[in-house]
Amino acid sequence: MKKKGKSKNKSRDRDTALIPLSPPATSSLAVDGTSHVQISFMANKKYSQEIVDETAKVYDLNKLKGLKSQDEKKFLAEGKKQVIALWKGIQHLTVHTEMFTVTFHIALGNVLNEVESYFGKKSKYVRWLKETFGSEHLRYFQHAKQLAGMGDFAREHSSLGTNRLLEFDHFRKLTKKSFEQILSEHPFPDTAQDMGGSLTTEHIDSIVTYHRLKEAGVDVDFDQATLMASYNHGSVEVRTVKKIKERLAKEKNKKEALEIFVMNKMAFPGERKLITGTKGSLNKILADLVAYCEKVDINNNEWVKEQKELLRSEIFIQAFKLMGILKSKLDVKIPAGKGSSK
Repeated sequence: MKKKGKSKNKSRDRDTALIPLSPPATSSLAVDGTSHVQISFMANKKYSQEIVDETAKVYDLNKLKGLKSQDEKKFLAEGKKQVIALWKGIQHLTVHTEMFTVTFHIALGNVLNEVESYFGKKSKYVRWLKETFGSEHLRYFQHAKQLAGMGDFAREHSSLGTNRLLEFDHFRKLTKKSFEQILSEHPFPDTAQDMGGSLTTEHIDSIVTYHRLKEAGVDVDFDQATLMASYNHGSVEVRTVKKIKERLAKEKNKKEALEIFVMNKMAFPGERKLITGTKGSLNKILADLVAYCEKVDINNNEWVKEQKELLRSEIFIQAFKLMGILKSKLDVKIPAGKGSSK
């Protein structure tokens, strides 16, 4: 017999709270080695101020300037120390802000769900939204409802941020897999390496491409699916998968034909490429590469180590070969001392 005064449903209490009330199960999603579940569970409203205060203790430009002309070793060590502290401060503050932004989105979605249930009809609810807030906010409100509909996963992984969570939900619906299955079958990169979310998006594109091809009966491996998603600038569409399957059906050695297709940047011999994703000009693509290399220190051993773990050699080799072909086809002359003696 239930005692009076106590909640009849503990999950109901959690639904109305902005912060999780009990520690959830851990998951493979992490930032800087710390589980996003753990970060979300340890939600602390004063944490942002604590990050600012701790970072401020380390940042001292006058001290750095004073060491500049005195001791090179101490100067560089102090510079390294301050850079690490500031970078980690940015990283932790971003994650913490994302966490509460998602939490507020979930709360907003819960409120909107209550209003919609009051009206009973979707049309009446949408009319109320437009008349009250204007049409420009409808997409934003839809995202809030979507996050609320994700249940405990969104709350327990709130520090992943709105965009990543929506990507996960989209992927879950495409593959008809649970969040637990997705994480166990396809480990994701540490989000400390992916603050903009692009690696997560690319990884999901690769997984979606892989599953679509497998479901269509195409014997593809994950590296091939990753290359195809990279070439396509997004997951390979169902209609393209169908064309690939139909073309492979004509081949005796399907495995070899698929390998040639992938390495030929999604083109079968004698046929045009099946790439359908967003395309950019060659100038823009090369400019992006130059801009990226100018932003990072390619001589930094830590950066080199990190890229060795993340970089897919197949993509690099293909890009290297294509640069040689482009140089020849476009008759680009490399001045002496600029990387070539020719």
